[in-house]
Amino acid sequence: MKIYIKKKAIFLIIAIFFFAGCYFWRGSNIIIKRYPKKDTATINSSASMKEPGTTSNEGLIIFDNEKNESQKDAYTVGSEDLLSITIWENPDLSQDERVNEGGDINYPFIGKVNVAGKTVNEVDEILTGLLGKELVYDPQVDVFVKEYKSKKVFVVGEVNKPGTYYLRESRSLFEILSEAGGIRTDSAGNYLIIKRKLPENKEESSEIKIPLLKGELERDVEVFEGDIIKVPEGKFFISGEIGKPGFYPIHEDLNIFQGIIIAGGFTKTADENNVKLRRDDGKESLLVDVERLRKALEKGGTNLKEVEEQIKEIKLRDGDMIFVPTSFFYTE
Repeated sequence: MKIYIKKKAIFLIIAIFFFAGCYFWRGSNIIIKRYPKKDTATINSSASMKEPGTTSNEGLIIFDNEKNESQKDAYTVGSEDLLSITIWENPDLSQDERVNEGGDINYPFIGKVNVAGKTVNEVDEILTGLLGKELVYDPQVDVFVKEYKSKKVFVVGEVNKPGTYYLRESRSLFEILSEAGGIRTDSAGNYLIIKRKLPENKEESSEIKIPLLKGELERDVEVFEGDIIKVPEGKFFISGEIGKPGFYPIHEDLNIFQGIIIAGGFTKTADENNVKLRRDDGKESLLVDVERLRKALEKGGTNLKEVEEQIKEIKLRDGDMIFVPTSFFYTE
């Protein structure tokens, strides 16, 4: 029995010296180890972006300024649009008309005129024909949309002015987001979602993910009537020897140590020197000495400058996953 206890004590002493040596060998490094990134050539980037209930970007229309300039006349009038109608040399017949829910306008001396689904040029031709029958000789009619209200898109989530916005001819995602005050870079995630009704079945919809880089669109695309544009809040996930495992929102300049504090801090069994940070869907993993990070942040000054680049690297990003292992020295 004495021999067994002696051997166990010797083993523990050797283990303590070994791990102590490893710890001091780390020097001032906060990032202890970097696991190599997977070969991105073998990864289907579009598949890696998918989440349950989403689809790929098939059918996505990249916004083309030249193409859409030529389509301005293709805007079709709908309910709630306000039309400005001018009859040259007949000011009494010139007025603004709001399109009602049935798609009609009520024009003086003519009555109800259905304009829904028609282009501005077509409305112009209809009114010219009706006025020329009995009221005005060779009427010169000019119609334009004064207020665009019929084709709505909805912007929700991490933007400065969420709400309902209206399409004027063809509009790009960038234009709509600009009108919504831009993306909140301090809280937005690394992608946005466009929820769009399927043309063949209006009861069903698809979801398209557009990557974001520091709040900027990776590419601009065309938006359509009824689109719901959602900018989700950035989140990280933490598990293991932590007070309150789960998902948490990311705010600007949140580092891994602060994330752990938000999640309830380490448990008494946690290994604070070997915390795993997994990011980019597992393409990159870091082993982080959070205890050394804490000390560096507390001391500041010279010590902070030495590890400044490492501290920047472990600021939390949308989708980061943190795992806190059990300490090797913990025993029940």
